[in-house]
Amino acid sequence: MKEKHILIIVPHGDDDILSFGGYMIDEISNGSIIHMRYGTVGGIHKLQDHDTRMKEVESVMNMLGITDWNIYFHNKDAEMDMISQRELATLMDNDIDKIKPDELFCCYPSTHQDHIAIYNAFMITQRLRDGFISPLVALGEYPFILTSKQIPDGGFWYHPISEYTMKKN
Repeated sequence: MKEKHILIIVPHGDDDILSFGGYMIDEISNGSIIHMRYGTVGGIHKLQDHDTRMKEVESVMNMLGITDWNIYFHNKDAEMDMISQRELATLMDNDIDKIKPDELFCCYPSTHQDHIAIYNAFMITQRLRDGFISPLVALGEYPFILTSKQIPDGGFWYHPISEYTMKKN
């Protein structure tokens, strides 16, 4: 049986767990391989400096056993809107073509400029293009989309959280 490859692209460290944590834990326990991409690590706020955020991301990746993870831009927290959509989409396109994910995920945008930039670039990757097209593309919800001026209207596929997931620390 072919291993399932899942590529998750999120703006910051923490958006992965807020949006897809339960799904990732369950899929890893089912033998899926998770590939994680972060726009930036975050960390410009005095309560969440870059080094602390890096340690948190590394800790979560180690705990989940995710070895293929990358941060597109270090030290660009709250500045992802300064990077061209083309540059961001090209990085994502390259990962999609290399990994050929069975499932591809990103977060809905919120009012945060990094979330908007990652979402917009992600949507560009879904254009008709040469290269791999994932059979499943989905957007994840997380608390911060409620700060958006427009509540997303999309599908309603929710992953039930298993007992195993609830016990996983």
